[in-house]
Amino acid sequence: MSNHLNLFIAIFKKNILNRAGYKLFLFYLIFGSIMEILVYFITNKFIDNPTFVRNTSGMNYFTFIIIGYAFTDLFTSSTYTVSGLISGERAQGTFEHFLLSPYGLYLLLLMNSIPELTKTFFRISIFILISLFLGFELNLHLHFIYLIPFLILATIIFLSFSMIFAALLLYNWRFMHLIGVFISISTIFSGAFYPTIFLPSQIRNIAAYMPFAFVVENLRSLLTGNSKPFFILLYMSFAAITIGIVSYMFFTAFENYSKKRGTILHY
Repeated sequence: MSNHLNLFIAIFKKNILNRAGYKLFLFYLIFGSIMEILVYFITNKFIDNPTFVRNTSGMNYFTFIIIGYAFTDLFTSSTYTVSGLISGERAQGTFEHFLLSPYGLYLLLLMNSIPELTKTFFRISIFILISLFLGFELNLHLHFIYLIPFLILATIIFLSFSMIFAALLLYNWRFMHLIGVFISISTIFSGAFYPTIFLPSQIRNIAAYMPFAFVVENLRSLLTGNSKPFFILLYMSFAAITIGIVSYMFFTAFENYSKKRGTILHY
């Protein structure tokens, strides 16, 4: 157990030091966040508020879009992180070090994804804190006792999908192109940037069965106080455990098959 912890600390420290090497990182993060928030805030003034609020459980567009932004950032980062790591290591010719590790490929990939996800959570926190402290019209109920476990469970779900794509990449690197398509479709149908009620009827029926629509809808309900948090966390726990087990089995099967086929190091 101590060896695993030391490995994780070493990986985390390396990634933090690499990020800290960019002197203007924090400046660009804060300045870019302020610019984005201003665009969303100004756009909010042009939205037909009565119609919008009536279809979004009392939220104005600004609150709606900020939550959508947080969801999309977390979803994109979680889905890309493992697949991007495999592609990068393969391109540099260093992926075999992962395969030779005694800790196992699945665990090692997850450990290396945590620093990137930590950066994402930091970026989202900065974004929301700026919105709150600069006096923008953001109406959120930040119940951290429910919000933190919700975000952890959502990250597990997204990472599980990332591991499924990673398994396909072990088989054939061309599957990398499908990740962007998957993220785009999931974002459009999830209602991250507009209520699904405004979509055409046929697309709305498809969106109703998208798992990410369920996640972003419950995130909004949790942050606006229009929900029963216990039941949301119960549903999310069931989804995280189920999808996590499926992704592990899927990844292990494709890892073994790719090793036998001899394509695991191909790029």
